[in-house]
Amino acid sequence: PGRQSLTARLDEWRRKRIIPQANWYPRRVYAERLKRAGFTGVEVRDVTAEVLEANAEFVRNRCAELLLDPRFRAFKHKSAIRWHLRLTELRAASRGYVIASAAKPHDGQ
Repeated sequence: PGRQSLTARLDEWRRKRIIPQANWYPRRVYAERLKRAGFTGVEVRDVTAEVLEANAEFVRNRCAELLLDPRFRAFKHKSAIRWHLRLTELRAASRGYVIASAAKPHDGQ
């Protein structure tokens, strides 16, 4: 709302529609929440480079190919390709991606 950029509004919409707001918090909080819930062997591993940065690299290369493809000469095609690249780059630069694992101890029953 208000003065947010279109990119920020689209990203906010995506977050609310795809990932529940309750699941958006800093990486360190994942481990704290799992431990408070009684989990043991908690491990939260940052895989941003392997996921978001690797995806951005793939999208960068693929978009470069598409922009040279004569089938995508129209302005609307080129704009869509550039927009997709821009959103991907923004996500890679501003987000983290983790894999969290933990074990729930048995309560003896």
